Amino acid sequence: MMPRRLIPPCTLAASLALLLGGCAGTSPSLITTEPPAPHESPHEDSIDATAELHDILTFLSETHGSDLESVKARLKTLTRHAPSFAQAHFNLGLVAHISAEPDQARDHYTRALALDPKLAAAHINLGILAIDARNDGQAQRHFETALQRSPANPIARENLTTLLTTLLSTHKNAPHLRPRLVRLVEKGGAQWTLGERDAALTTFRQALDVYDALDDDQQRRHLELAAHAAWMLAEDAHERALAMKIDATQGDALTAQTREKMAAHQEAIVRFEHVLSFNHPQWTVAALVRIGEGPRDFSESFRRSAVPAQLSEEQHVIYRRMLEDRAAQITEHAYNAFTTALQTAQNTGIISAFTYNAAFARYELDPTTHVKPRALPFAGQPRSDGFTLHGFLALPPDTGEDESGEDESEDIDEIEAQIRRLLS
Repeated sequence: MMPRRLIPPCTLAASLALLLGGCAGTSPSLITTEPPAPHESPHEDSIDATAELHDILTFLSETHGSDLESVKARLKTLTRHAPSFAQAHFNLGLVAHISAEPDQARDHYTRALALDPKLAAAHINLGILAIDARNDGQAQRHFETALQRSPANPIARENLTTLLTTLLSTHKNAPHLRPRLVRLVEKGGAQWTLGERDAALTTFRQALDVYDALDDDQQRRHLELAAHAAWMLAEDAHERALAMKIDATQGDALTAQTREKMAAHQEAIVRFEHVLSFNHPQWTVAALVRIGEGPRDFSESFRRSAVPAQLSEEQHVIYRRMLEDRAAQITEHAYNAFTTALQTAQNTGIISAFTYNAAFARYELDPTTHVKPRALPFAGQPRSDGFTLHGFLALPPDTGEDESGEDESEDIDEIEAQIRRLLS
């Protein structure tokens, strides 16, 4: 095993000061775009580099990495046409990074920094390369520089925290790096893994209470932990809703089961919407995917539900047609939620199991429009070692349009009324 190149002890205090230093008045942005450095050159062809980058990243999101070679080729072309476009070099480096080409990734990240020294994302990913090369000192320097360039960047802060917590885990002052909120979230996760569900939920509620009592600056620093705790509470509601069946054969019982499952999914959606309120990229994307999975599960259960035994053959046909129509409407809501999740992931640089699930769900729902996605290494959310690779940098064009839509919810009373009318 390659030995780790450790951080000199004299630099740890400075790192902690940077981590614990105030960043009042700032908060981590959900959008991981960074201001573009000028990329015009007398030798560049006429090209709207920002629009082309947006198109490339949209293609990457739509295909979820099933054609990385095309993405790489288009980014290379973009860097030839706009050689001083730092974001294009960074994204080309990230394609190399997730393709297990560390030397090429390092070259492109370094080129991006030469063009735009303020590009914190490049320092973050160079730090990840250093972690993988077991060079902790170099990783620390990159994470610190990223945090100095972008004090509100949650990935820079979380990576530096993870590195220092790991290195100082046996230090006499280690407890200062593990505040109560951290301990509670870790405890809740351990309880959840051991199957102690009620105890875990109690611990996660305690974690949120601790978070609510923090001042604004401390809340900004511990945003990921709070979103994580809220996610676990929502996940419990989601799993309970998935476990409910709609299998009764009598009208009243069928109606009751339908109502109960819908209410359970609605409770889960409300809890996932609470996760969205923390505005943390990783958990926002995950919550949006779950908000799609709930309605999809309900629509499939609804579609497969038994036909009441007292119906005639003619009523049977009408009943099935009604179920199919309603299920199709609910499935459309699920599809839209998956699309929103993927659009949010594109804007926030997230690649995860959740983005894969959303892309695969859309492929299953509409295989003529979407390609089968490819599972990719995580970006924008922690890997198994706790470190986070910064995702793709997006520079979406300003369309000037308001893309917000009204929330839609299924009216269970309408379903009940239809069933009762059919059975009467």
